[in-house]
Amino acid sequence: MVIAAVYVVAMMVVVWSPVPLTDPLNPWLVRSDLLMQARLGTPPDLSLLALEFVANVIFFVPPALLLALRLRPTSWPLVVAVGFVCTLTIEGVQLFFLPDRSATVSDVVANTLGAFIGAVAAFAARAGSGHLAEKETASASAGRSSSR
Repeated sequence: MVIAAVYVVAMMVVVWSPVPLTDPLNPWLVRSDLLMQARLGTPPDLSLLALEFVANVIFFVPPALLLALRLRPTSWPLVVAVGFVCTLTIEGVQLFFLPDRSATVSDVVANTLGAFIGAVAAFAARAGSGHLAEKETASASAGRSSSR
């Protein structure tokens, strides 16, 4: 629970800082984008946009996963809805109160996708652990009945 709280606080710092925290990385990002253009023929800024999208997806996976593990397995739609509402809040604050930040629809899509992936990962983890528990129980039962 402490890890989740620390992660959420870190998220708030990242998303609501007055300027993007990626600014120090801009020279490296631009060089990487130019390299992708030269070697792979990607259109200008495509690799930057793709990297940002993937980062936004990954950003929302851990909190969604942790939330989904705390709720009933059938609550995954609630986790996705919470992720969607959180990202709308983030983008709204950026749009109306942080002029140096940009609120985008692609961020909403990416963050919500990250929440979905986190919720599905929790569901899969539970299903896998339940399957293992069933196998262990069946194995133990079989061992007891064969020893009689």
